[in-house]
Amino acid sequence: MKEQERTDEVMTAAFEVFAEYGYRKATLDDISERLGLTKSALYLYSDGKRDLYEKCVGRAMIRWQSYVARAVAAEEDVCRKFIALCRSSFDWLLNCQEMQMILSRDPDVFPLFGENDPYYDINRKSIKMLDDVLERGVAEGRFRPIDREIVTNFLFWIYKMVIIGTCVTPDAVDVRRLVDGGLDLILNGVFVPCECG
Repeated sequence: MKEQERTDEVMTAAFEVFAEYGYRKATLDDISERLGLTKSALYLYSDGKRDLYEKCVGRAMIRWQSYVARAVAAEEDVCRKFIALCRSSFDWLLNCQEMQMILSRDPDVFPLFGENDPYYDINRKSIKMLDDVLERGVAEGRFRPIDREIVTNFLFWIYKMVIIGTCVTPDAVDVRRLVDGGLDLILNGVFVPCECG
């Protein structure tokens, strides 16, 4: 087996174990047993349990981000890009039971504020993806002029709140309806167009 394939196998097994048991209850023994390896063999792939957890969750977040990037790239129109970005972000999560389980047990994977974000670099790339779409929309005159830094960070903050709320209380709301309602609000506003003074 090639080294990259073995690394992928280890990270996949670790991700599944952490999703199933949560970080606190999962052990390196659980992961090594699932792989048919010795516990000491896991140290070829990580510096310990915390390192392995951060690596496998980080890899999943990169897969999530890549999925969204492909959805955005598939659209030509900037408005469709924005919609694809919003919808695909939730679609990936709704189709990844393991990540839902990770987030339900460890919401700190996706903290609301960046200073405590263990995946800061990954999330900065996601924020940049959103900012790029907003920048293009403003430049093309399709979006009104906005303070992009404020709007980008605000939208990403709302996104994180919805993600955490979805995973912590999954039966509380129909996520697809929530996303569609949020998109409607963002795209059409609250006010009926009027000639208010």
